[in-house]
Amino acid sequence: MTHQRPALDLLNDIGRGKLSRELTEALHELNKACLETGKKGQLQLRLTIEPDKDSPRALFRVSTDIQVKAPKLGVRPSLFYVTDDGNLSRSDPNQEAFEPLRGLDNNGDADTTTSSRKAN
Repeated sequence: MTHQRPALDLLNDIGRGKLSRELTEALHELNKACLETGKKGQLQLRLTIEPDKDSPRALFRVSTDIQVKAPKLGVRPSLFYVTDDGNLSRSDPNQEAFEPLRGLDNNGDADTTTSSRKAN
């Protein structure tokens, strides 16, 4: 039986370790996205191996492509009311506005001062 070089050794040699670093980073980011969203993701490494036609010896070109399909967080839409003029507003244009609340003085009359009251 012939000696078969482990595939991970080849991956570590591609780009002097650059592929291995990029793959590790992509996997880390995918793990983080899956943890944050609770959804699945996908990481795909594609190796394209083709003979070098310009070389008289058995020489191969190895190209790589890393594809990451990370899950995305859902963003809740904002709700707005439409005014009679066609503008968007956070406030319901059909609801009447409230007057500011005022406190009562000791006699039950509206207290228009901002001084604090003393406890009995």
